[in-house]
Formats: sequence, structure tokens, C-alpha cells
Amino acid sequence: MPKEWYVYFWSFGGEFFGPNWKPQFNSPAAVEALKYKVDLVRKYKVVPPDVDTYEYMEVLSALATGKVPFAIQWDAAYPDIQKETEGKIANIAIRVTPHKEGVDPAAFTHTWTFSINAYSKHKEETFRFLAWLTSDPEGSLWVAKRMSIPLPTKQVFFNSDVLAVNPQWEFMFNFMEQYGHAEVAIPEWPVIHDTINTFFSLAFAGEITPEAACELVNTKVEDIMKRGGYYK
Repeated sequence: MPKEWYVYFWSFGGEFFGPNWKPQFNSPAAVEALKYKVDLVRKYKVVPPDVDTYEYMEVLSALATGKVPFAIQWDAAYPDIQKETEGKIANIAIRVTPHKEGVDPAAFTHTWTFSINAYSKHKEETFRFLAWLTSDPEGSLWVAKRMSIPLPTKQVFFNSDVLAVNPQWEFMFNFMEQYGHAEVAIPEWPVIHDTINTFFSLAFAGEITPEAACELVNTKVEDIMKRGGYYK
């Protein structure tokens, strides 16, 4: 759930931290983004009431069955969505995310990584294979043509053979390049993410207001950052 809120948060002009690592989870953009999301569920009732519990397959199913008209979903899901909706729903396409007037839309971006087991008996061979897979044009294109998850290089995204199979990648690349945002690369982020999930879930359940949820998150995050030694 937090990752969808991130997209609204950025699209409403928010940033996670200000100068000197001061958290901004109670900013006007943060409150407005959460209220927007909560209102869709509780006030306007235009999305399933249990949407905050949805994972990959639930979102896919909701789109495929026409339960929802649109959703924020991982880019890798697009081929699955096309397959699931074929013959049932027309005009499935990718568009920019909702955003506040006067503020740019946002794309949630992150990457997956390969790692080599420290106990592997074939570290050198594994490294050579991964180097071929991620660096050599032949290897990266081999992956792109066979999988729905591209290696994020222009060489892959704009290859004519690849685009013939995955035409959506050109739009995705341009959108991410122009409007991409990412989670903050600090060790404390997983704890911060869980904190957001805890208090925002209470707002979705109607137990606290969006304003209160954002204040609680901001206070907790400030404590987390203080313990992490970010403040002098």
C-alpha cells in the first residue's frame, strides 16, 4: 500500500525529506495524497473496500474482470494484463499516473539486482554469465526478447526487435526518465516503509484521520532518523 501512496505523494508535489534529513510525511502534499486515497475508498466508494490489502494478483484480477477501470501496477504486469483481458476488455493501455494540477506526474522506479552466493563453487563462471547477461548487447537483448522485465538501457528499450514484442517499453522508458522517483536509499528505509504501512492502514480502516496518520508517521520517522545518527 505505501508504494501506491508514494506515487500520489510525489504527484501532489511531496518529497520525503527536507534539508538536514527532516521528514516531511506530515506536509500538505502528504496529507492531501493520503486523504485522496482514503476518500476513494471510504467517501466515494469507487474502489474495492479491501484495496489496501491487494497484491500483484489481486490487482491483475480486478483489471481483468472489469472490477476496476484502471490501477497502478508494476510494468512487468503489462503482458499478463493483456493476456488476462484478451477478448474481455478492449483498449487496455498504459497512461501517466493521476497528478495534481500544476505538478508533474510521477513514476515509481526501482531495480532488481543479481548477486552471487558467497559459498558458490562457481563464482567466476557466474560472474561471467551475469556480465554477459547485463552488459553484452547480445545477452541483454536475449533477456528482453524472452521476458517481460527489461534491462533498463536505451539499447534494450529502443531495439526494434524488442519493441515489436513489447511496444509499451518506449513509453515506460521516456516516462521514467522524465518523471521517475525512487525510495530513499538508506538502511532505515524498510523500517520507515513499515511505519507508513502501519499508520496509513489505520486511516484506511477509519480508525484515525489522514492528518493524524501523517503526524504519527512523521514523529516515528524523526525518531528513526535520530537513532540512525542523522541529526547533530
